[in-house]
Amino acid sequence: MEDDEKKEDKNIKVVDKKYNKKVITISVIAFILCYSIVLTISYIDLIFKYDDLKKSCNIVNPGEVSGYNDCGKSFKGYDALFFYTPIDNHSKNMMNLVKNSNLKFYWINVYDKKCDYLKTAKYGYIGWIPYFYCLHNGLNYTGEMTNSTWNWFINNCGG
Repeated sequence: MEDDEKKEDKNIKVVDKKYNKKVITISVIAFILCYSIVLTISYIDLIFKYDDLKKSCNIVNPGEVSGYNDCGKSFKGYDALFFYTPIDNHSKNMMNLVKNSNLKFYWINVYDKKCDYLKTAKYGYIGWIPYFYCLHNGLNYTGEMTNSTWNWFINNCGG
């Protein structure tokens, strides 16, 4: 009788081991499926929220933003270059000063593909806006200017 009990005990242990392997395998597969579903839902959620994210962060693709530019015109008669985007707050803050300046600025909307040929090291532009470049002497400035800095740039660019 004791031998039968030992035999039955062994059978139970063998069955338990096989059962445990199946349970673990099924659990791992279930975890992978659940994780995949969560990732897919998160990805889909990001796709639908991307437009809102673009708007809130002012993320744009070149060509999506229109603004005034002089690209394609000759530099003749111009005193300085003004690299900007119409959606950048620092550029916006400088626009009235540029418009009302006694210097004549050549406007370059960096999001307009027509202006790509001007975005070169020749004019010192490295991608930051607003950017100002004096055509008379190469004087340049990156960023929004205070009134005193603006006056310094205008006086030293000469015209």
